[in-house]
Amino acid sequence: VVVCSVEADAAGSSAATAQVAELPSPERAATALGHVCRYAQWRRRPLLPAGDGGDLSDRPAIGEIVAAQLASSPEGGWLPLDQAALLLAACGLPVLPTRGVTSAADAAAKAERVGFPVVLKARSGDVVHKTEVGGVALGLEDPDAVRAAYAAMEARLGAKMGGAVIQPTAPSGVEAIVGLASDPEFGPVVMVGLGGVLTDLLGDRQFAVPPLEPGAADAMVAALRAAPLLDGYRGAPKVDRQALIAVLDQVARVAEEVPELIELDLNPILVTAEGALIVDCKARLAPRPLGPGPLFPALRRRPRA
Repeated sequence: VVVCSVEADAAGSSAATAQVAELPSPERAATALGHVCRYAQWRRRPLLPAGDGGDLSDRPAIGEIVAAQLASSPEGGWLPLDQAALLLAACGLPVLPTRGVTSAADAAAKAERVGFPVVLKARSGDVVHKTEVGGVALGLEDPDAVRAAYAAMEARLGAKMGGAVIQPTAPSGVEAIVGLASDPEFGPVVMVGLGGVLTDLLGDRQFAVPPLEPGAADAMVAALRAAPLLDGYRGAPKVDRQALIAVLDQVARVAEEVPELIELDLNPILVTAEGALIVDCKARLAPRPLGPGPLFPALRRRPRA
């Protein structure tokens, strides 16, 4: 029962005596009841398992990458693209092979080992939107094309290019994004949405606070307006929705297990019939926060171990 009255003093006194909520307007009352309903739904969800601290592929490699970055930049910062890819692979995430190069000749040699056609990208983690500044060269078919692309990119970007990376050409698929952002007070939030250049334009995204309850990642993907694209919309081939859900679930585990990782942007993730593949990524590290830890994860319901 909720009471709304124009005679606030009298209603408030009676409501307090009867242990009934008293609010100043019907709008505020409706909002409060909505929160109560959502809280009741949350209480009915399955309890989170006590768990064993997550499932990461290579904890020693994760520790080495984090330690090296914080040793060179004690305040933290964005990882170079090849190092970010190594971190993702160590975390058990499906990332496109990414090889760092330091010169045009080095790029051409590694491109031959990867196999043509290849993609050349600026290595620096500080280049946010590579395509907008000429930091990506696609469909390079031979060593001469790789050397020319490296020279042109270096002329455009100068020192901020930070070297480059060579990647094989990725298969076509549905573009998705998975992200992570962490606040020192409230902890991490994970996100999934439509990927590529449409991410910011359409804003088709879902957010959640890890750890994720069983089925939460599935529900987040299903809630996207673009979710039908995963199921073969208008004759397009159906892709592996469960592979995208698995990436989201794993990022949520990483958010809990690697507190130094305070920002992660996996965009695009190409989802195909064979699985999901992270084609580009950004990862930002910071020193492990001090104190009792973030608030939100501490409030999540878990059974006792």
